Amino acid sequence: MKYPFNLVAKISHLIISLLFAYSIIRDYFSGVYWRIPLYLLVFLLYSFGFFKIKNLSNTSRVFLGIIMLLELGGESLFRLFYTTVYYDKILHFINPFFIIFITYDVLGDFVKDKNKRIYFSFFGVLIIGLIWELIEIFLFTFFNVPLVGVVLTDSLIKSSSSITFWLSPWVDTFYDIVLDVLGAFFALILMIILYKKKGLNQK
Repeated sequence: MKYPFNLVAKISHLIISLLFAYSIIRDYFSGVYWRIPLYLLVFLLYSFGFFKIKNLSNTSRVFLGIIMLLELGGESLFRLFYTTVYYDKILHFINPFFIIFITYDVLGDFVKDKNKRIYFSFFGVLIIGLIWELIEIFLFTFFNVPLVGVVLTDSLIKSSSSITFWLSPWVDTFYDIVLDVLGAFFALILMIILYKKKGLNQK
């Protein structure tokens, strides 16, 4: 099913696009070049999902926008990742919660049975979260990119050698995975409750 864009979805995409542009420009003039390719890649993936995935409902589009707003706002606009204790951990609970609903829509053409689609969404989000944590560790270990560990500083982060970790990378990764699981689990319970009322067993 193709969902036409509603006004809220369009506004959310405009806001996120402007925030991406601001983040890239800010990092370029600040000399934080390592984040720019990541911003571009994430923006391309975000735009592809927003426009090209036909099963994506407007609710999921808004959820996607909320995730981007929390990530970009916390990273580039308000620096919450570096000034607010546990902000990163809060997102590791919230993001999987939203992403499961998005994944449920994405799988619409591939998994018709709603029961299976819910559980595929749940385990898919957990696997993706684990893969991302491994990518963070890889980039940190071999390329000195500071994507792991919790840092409390308002200065621009240019490399892992220039920062002091408030929470060590390995402990940070453990907490991230635990909170990913908890967020996904709460979404799973909510989806079962919501879709059961709508006829979960319908195929």
